[in-house]
Amino acid sequence: PLDEAISFYHPDDIPILESALQEAMTTGKPFDLELRFSSSKGNEILTRVICSPLMKDGKVVKVYGTFQDITLQKEAENEIQKAKEEVEFFMDLLGHDLGNIHQGVAGSLQLLDRKLEKEMGVQRILKLAKESVQNATELTKEVVLLSKLRHEEPDLQGIALTETINK
Repeated sequence: PLDEAISFYHPDDIPILESALQEAMTTGKPFDLELRFSSSKGNEILTRVICSPLMKDGKVVKVYGTFQDITLQKEAENEIQKAKEEVEFFMDLLGHDLGNIHQGVAGSLQLLDRKLEKEMGVQRILKLAKESVQNATELTKEVVLLSKLRHEEPDLQGIALTETINK
């Protein structure tokens, strides 16, 4: 029955599963794999296969396992990843375009400032406009920086849960 069940897995994934099963049955090493599977009706799905060997006197006496269809979960994860990439692209584009707009406005204000040096009322308005452009430019830089920082992968390290529990 096990050989028959294994035959439903994708041909490229069968050696991976067989190797993990062999190691689990001989050494007691558990595994958690994501493998492609074809149902008896020919439907392709992505599965999660988890195996936990039961040891007695240093030998494997039973192998417990679960089988989950994770196709929808993986499709959702892929959609989320695509959406994140699109948001990142538009954030970069927005930051770049806003920066260009700010530079254009700041340059125009600087030209106006030179032309109207002696007009005191206009000077006050120009000063406020320049400060607003500077604030907007700083805010845009911070948003772009935050966007980049948010997308950096954290430095995570895996742990062997079974070893940690047994300590």
